[in-house]
Amino acid sequence: MESKNQFENEEEGFGFESEEVDQQDYVDPREIQQAQKQINDLKKQAQRLVKKVAKNAALANEAVELQNFLTELGNYATGIQSGARETLQEFYDAELWERINGFQARIEMPTEISKMEKDLARLEKLIATKTFQVDGVDMGLVRSKIEEIRNAVNGAKNALSSGDVEGAREYLQVVYEGTHPGEIHGVLQQLREITKQLKTIKNAEIKQAIMEVISPAYEAVAAGDFREANMALSEINREIFSLFGKLKNTRTVNTDLRTKMRALEQKLEGRIQEIEAQGTTTNGQPGAFIPYQSSQSASAIGSFLGSVKGFLGF
Repeated sequence: MESKNQFENEEEGFGFESEEVDQQDYVDPREIQQAQKQINDLKKQAQRLVKKVAKNAALANEAVELQNFLTELGNYATGIQSGARETLQEFYDAELWERINGFQARIEMPTEISKMEKDLARLEKLIATKTFQVDGVDMGLVRSKIEEIRNAVNGAKNALSSGDVEGAREYLQVVYEGTHPGEIHGVLQQLREITKQLKTIKNAEIKQAIMEVISPAYEAVAAGDFREANMALSEINREIFSLFGKLKNTRTVNTDLRTKMRALEQKLEGRIQEIEAQGTTTNGQPGAFIPYQSSQSASAIGSFLGSVKGFLGF
């Protein structure tokens, strides 16, 4: 009798160990779904790059690597869908987002650098014009930012020419993280128009009230946050110049107008805080390659200046 109890205890023990093994192999369906979503996102990125390299014979090696990458993704998708824990772990360990970021940098960085150089030249041309004037902005700071961008671009070009893609990307981080020539150009254009309109207002009280409205943008510029200032001003520039139109023939700021101006200032402050909170988005993946875009294209500036003239009756 005693022997039988011992045997039963052993069987129970074996059953418990088997349950542990099953638990270790179990894959939550939600985890499978999340991994498959990542694979689909990676496929979209890779397929977009395949179209780009197809147009450039110099990127034949990258074309082959991308096709192999897509095949690898397909294999992971099949294994993970079957619920294989081992395949899922291999997928996590493969650092596929780092690899797709590397592909993007190698394929797109030369074009990115070319865009930066064009924006930089446009910015330098703007501040070199004889009629250029922006009150309240330290142009020494602007010129130091321009020099910083130039050094970053030159460093990236040298690194890229020697095959150091990661080094080139590190050089350009200064641009991706905020020292963006398109952003600087955009905010200077808007502040130049504001400076022009302020000079037409003789009443010191009205001028001071307007400066209070746009002070958050000037503070952002003084801190070197041209992206924040540009995005925030772009959000409210129509309202600002509508305000100038109303104040053109006004000698005093009444309570109603002051309330509206205060609301506009709060909107500007709120927009800057939103931009700070959002930060730089990378689709949730560390070290993601961020395509460079000029935030203020020639057409956008033309539209902006057209709206200014409309509000001011030019």
